[in-house]
Parts: sequence; structure tokens; C-alpha cells
Amino acid sequence: MAASRPRWNKPWPLRGSACPNSNGRRCRGVRSAECANGLSRLLLLVSVAAVWSCRPAQAASKEAVDAYNLGNRQYKNGKYEDAVGSYEKCLKQHARSAAVYYNLGNAYFQAGDLGRAVLAYERAKVLTPRDPDLLQNLHQASLLTRDEIELPPRSGLGAALELGLSRVSVNELALVASLGYLLLVTLLFVRLFVEGAVVRRALGTAAIVLGIAVCTGVGALGLKLQHRHADRSTVVLADEAIVRSGPTQNFDPVFKLHAGTVVSVVETRGVWERVEASPKLTGWLRRDAVESVRQ
Repeated sequence: MAASRPRWNKPWPLRGSACPNSNGRRCRGVRSAECANGLSRLLLLVSVAAVWSCRPAQAASKEAVDAYNLGNRQYKNGKYEDAVGSYEKCLKQHARSAAVYYNLGNAYFQAGDLGRAVLAYERAKVLTPRDPDLLQNLHQASLLTRDEIELPPRSGLGAALELGLSRVSVNELALVASLGYLLLVTLLFVRLFVEGAVVRRALGTAAIVLGIAVCTGVGALGLKLQHRHADRSTVVLADEAIVRSGPTQNFDPVFKLHAGTVVSVVETRGVWERVEASPKLTGWLRRDAVESVRQ
């Protein structure tokens, strides 16, 4: 397994903290004559609204950072179960990040809990889908699962689109769309004050192309959000889970699943869930034997 990678060496700075000047007062920007223009103010407000949705998260609390750093030390000293407790404490402080889930997965794996290791890796993958260390560790953990499930090959535009969206995160798409929108607003703003016909035409063409790109990015973001909301991937945590033909103990067992196997939840009835491991492998198992990747 790849070594744990501490990513919080110190607490993150709080968003919106004061910037003191030589007099100890909060810094203020100098308002220029251009900023007084009503149109520029409107464009500025619209631009700020565009990036508000992907603003940085609030800084992690001191308790979360301390728990994370303690978990890293415990992991390095071979105290994997203690490290699990520290990382879980960090997550309870709402400090959810790919780094925490990645290290939690490593700690669970070293502690011998394959199911929860895969679950932590899958949650980290939602936040950072292209991390090579994460993908390698998830692959190695998946090789140790006892269930060999073959999924039918998929092809076509839908499969290609789903594959492409799986390589980017929601935050990345939101950031790209917002930056593209800001650039589009800037081009349109500059075009208002340019007098040359050739330059205005070039800026207009660039704005049209960029507008199409922004619309495409927003559409991709919408599809990604829809896919994430509809995704019901679930990881088997129990060492052995009996899958039955119906949602009670009275129904006959049809097959078994083991820790670390990823399935999809199709239906829920009380404490029972109907899962689909493949189109030919479906059945009911108790909810306490699995846990959803989505939180």
C-alpha cells in the first residue's frame, strides 16, 4: 500500500480574515472612477454570484487538525486502529476531504478491515477521482475481495459520457464553469469600450465561442450533479452477507457477498435493501451489512 500522505501540516487560514495595514486597520481597496460606473458594478455583482457556489470551504477546526495529525503519527507508529479512531474523529468535525478519507482507508486496510477500507477509498474517489495513489490502493484492495463479479461491457455515447464525467469532480467542473463565465463577462465588458471594428468583431467571436464552452461546462456540471444524486453505490462491510430472494429472513438465500464488494441499491424496505451486484445477481440483504458511498 502507498504510504499515508499528511496534507494538513497546519490549520487552514479562515476565509475572510482581516488584512491589517500599518495602522492595524482592515485593508480596503481604493475605489476608482471606473468602479463607480453602474454597468461595471452590475457585472461585478454577477461575477461574484457566479463563483459564490464554489467558494473555499470554511477552515478546519483546531480539533479536526489535531485529530488528523495525531492519526498520521499513530499510523506511522503502526497503531492502525488508533489512527482509525483519530481520522473518524476528524470527520465528525465536518473536516471531510480526500486526504482524510485516503488515510482512513489506509488505516482500515492495515487494521484488516477490508470493507471499510474500500468504503473510505470510494468516498475519497468522489472528491479526487484521478489521484494515482488512491486509484492504486483502491485497485489493490479490490483484488482482495472474495467476490468476482463480471459486469457486461458498455459502449456508446452514454457510456463514453459517463466515463468522462467520472474523471472529474463536481468542484472541478464548478470552478471551470465559473472561471469561464468570469472570462466571458470580462470579454463583453472590454468590448463595450473598444472602438476598433476589427477588435470588436474578434472579441465578439471569442465571446460566442467562450459562451458555448461555458454552456457546455454548466451542462456537464448539471449531469454530474444528477449522476451523483442518483448514484446508490454501496459497499459490503460484513465479512459475509447472505443475499435472499425477498426482504425477510423467511426467504431462501440466493447467493453471498463479502466485505469490500461494491453493489448498487435498487430498493429499500425497512431494514432490508435490494441490491444489484450485476444484472444477473440481485437480491435482498440487511441494511446493516452495507454502507452507502454517498453521505
